Amino acid sequence: MGKKFKHYNHETDKQNPVFDTGMIFSDCKVFREAVCEYCLLSGKEVTFTRNEKYKLKAVCKAVSCPWQIYVAWKNPTDRSLVAKYYNPNHNCVRVFQNTQAPSKWLTEKFLPRIQSNPTMPPQSIVNAASSEFKVGISRMKAYRAKADALRMIEGSIAEQYAMLWDYCHELEDKNPGSTTKIQCEFVDGEAVFKRLYICLEPLKKGFKMNCRSFIGLDACHLNGVYGGQLLTAVGIDPNNETWVLAYAVVEMETRESWTWFIDLLAKDVDIYQDSKGQANYHNARDDQVLVDEKDPVDEGQDEQLASSNIKWDLSSIPCTHGIAAIHYKGGKAVEDYVHSYYSKDSYMALYNNLTVPINGSQLWEKTNQPAIKPPAYTRQPGRPRKVRIKGAEEGIDRSGKKGWEDKECK
Repeated sequence: MGKKFKHYNHETDKQNPVFDTGMIFSDCKVFREAVCEYCLLSGKEVTFTRNEKYKLKAVCKAVSCPWQIYVAWKNPTDRSLVAKYYNPNHNCVRVFQNTQAPSKWLTEKFLPRIQSNPTMPPQSIVNAASSEFKVGISRMKAYRAKADALRMIEGSIAEQYAMLWDYCHELEDKNPGSTTKIQCEFVDGEAVFKRLYICLEPLKKGFKMNCRSFIGLDACHLNGVYGGQLLTAVGIDPNNETWVLAYAVVEMETRESWTWFIDLLAKDVDIYQDSKGQANYHNARDDQVLVDEKDPVDEGQDEQLASSNIKWDLSSIPCTHGIAAIHYKGGKAVEDYVHSYYSKDSYMALYNNLTVPINGSQLWEKTNQPAIKPPAYTRQPGRPRKVRIKGAEEGIDRSGKKGWEDKECK
């Protein structure tokens, strides 16, 4: 029985290519890539003295260095390449400015980092290649590698923008009653993305049913290829935790984008404007009676309980004065004066509003809407921040000033 030779697997063996006589390569392209990877990891430079599709020979560039490998077709019918001869010995020194580090190789190595940080400067790629792979490259080569990586990333992102109509339709199909709005600009007859608003039906139903009459608004930067801002609206559940209500992707945080977002949000959660121009909101929780008017406490105590104490009015939990008056009157427990909003049943009912997950993109129904193009990059107003804002609990800053937690609040 003949000897079984190892097949070179580019996906697994490229991390540390090890050659041997009799090794089999699927084609000449895989062999060239394997030799290139070996050279860059070992710090050697080689050249191909024979470079044909049926036979290739690579030798070390250093004078009198014996390293070489020769591969050729297995037979005329089987076009895979077999290593006929291999000398693994080097007597040369490591090469730092390796000319066999092409921009394509750099793109493959740094693609995940550039995808997570599109603003990564070329000099950082130069420094990382030097420290991690011991390869010296020019800033221009790093620039070309980054440009190729961004083109690959933008290509995949552009395909996702084209699927936005189908994505919104799938959300509304799996969660009936949800609100999705896409706003586009038309440039040369093509729809270009501008804004996206999403408010899922289970979220707004839960908010109306048993969340506090409070909405928090905030925005943050999107660290992507096209930038933009993420606007969010959150409520507060009975356990004093956040309840995501709606969110939107907009081009920039401006009065116009906030007005667009809040107008859509107001329609979803039934915020209306009265005759005085003031915004009003009414939910199911407001229909419940906090204090039994048929069995009031004493007049002076009732004034403390219902009118003078704003904290009780806002939280629906008796304050210390209210608790004292309730105990003084007797007959009822303090819990009877706490809003049923805080009960376990109300809390569990709130989270019975389940958001149904959507299918994978392959199973989405096609809406046949015109494909949406990605937007142009929008530079956000203000000077870009390079240092994050530290929290008060992080102690003393560089100037020697104490954190907020050490200051006295008066």
